[in-house]
Amino acid sequence: MSLKNLEPYEIEQMGYVDFMALLDETNRPPGDLSSIIKMLQNVFLDKNSKVLDVGCNTGFCTFEISRIISCNIIGVDINQNMINVASSNKSKFLDKERKSKVDFKVDDAKNLSFEDNSFDLVMSGGSTAFVDDIPTALREYKRVCSDYGYVCDINFYYHTAPPDKLIKDLNDMMGTNIQPWDSKHWEAMYDETGLELVNIYREKIHEVEDSKVLKYAEIMAQRLEISKDGTEAVQNKLREIMKLFNENHKYLSAGVYLYRKNPHKYEMSLF
Repeated sequence: MSLKNLEPYEIEQMGYVDFMALLDETNRPPGDLSSIIKMLQNVFLDKNSKVLDVGCNTGFCTFEISRIISCNIIGVDINQNMINVASSNKSKFLDKERKSKVDFKVDDAKNLSFEDNSFDLVMSGGSTAFVDDIPTALREYKRVCSDYGYVCDINFYYHTAPPDKLIKDLNDMMGTNIQPWDSKHWEAMYDETGLELVNIYREKIHEVEDSKVLKYAEIMAQRLEISKDGTEAVQNKLREIMKLFNENHKYLSAGVYLYRKNPHKYEMSLF
């Protein structure tokens, strides 16, 4: 499927995920590249390590981890269009050696098709919040993580309660059921898994100027080889999506939630 053959009304009606996949939108994680680097500084991987990127979207986190560590990494996503884009980008973003160690496949975070203890690091770059049964997904992250390996979830959380209408508008636009969870909510869900908390690295998200939002939409639309009407439809749709995200940023922070899988339960740490 290509945007080239789509009518403006089809672009307007397209769902958020498929729209972003067709645009080859980068889908950077909360906190952007700095969150990935913070994670990798604390999980001690090498070129022989095995990593699973859950909810990889079009592969941004997968590619960045490969560039930095050159390890074995699999990116999975439940959306076939996202996997198609990520797979087609391997040759564009990775050299021959790294490309041979990266793979993408369709898979479900709630029922991962990997054996127990398969990966040194199981991570997700902002996708866990979109899973319809998060506790089940977290248990799956733990199951496929190796003993003494790491689970890292890079998530947005609300440092300030957002307006109810904003949350409704976001969910209507993305077809999701996002809740205005604060950091304590994420911590409580991970506590239930029995994983040991190593650290949480936090960073506030900042709004960008409206002019930059408009410029972004213009650039993304004009790089597509489509009709003038189609370009205008893409640009308008992107403007509305990104303006809504920008409003949401007033209330958001990014958290890098880092945990370790211990096969033996230690006593509680008090200090």
